[in-house]
Amino acid sequence: MEAAWIKNYGDDLYLQCTYTCIRVLDRRLAHASKNDKVRRHRHGRDETTPPIQRCLRHWRRTVPLNMRQ
Repeated sequence: MEAAWIKNYGDDLYLQCTYTCIRVLDRRLAHASKNDKVRRHRHGRDETTPPIQRCLRHWRRTVPLNMRQ
C-alpha cells in the first residue's frame, strides 16, 4: 500500500495517493451532498461542517499515521 497525503493548492485540497484511494474519495464527495440532505434531520449532527471536511475527517481516522507523508 502506498502512502497518501493531502496537498493544498490555493482553495482546493487534493488527495495524492493510489488511484483507488482517489476514486473512493471522489465517490464519497459525489454522494456527500445527497447523503447530507437525507441525514440532516438526525440529532447531534454538525450541519455546518462541509462534506469535504467530513470526508477528510474519516480519512484521517482510517489511514494509519505511518502511511501518511
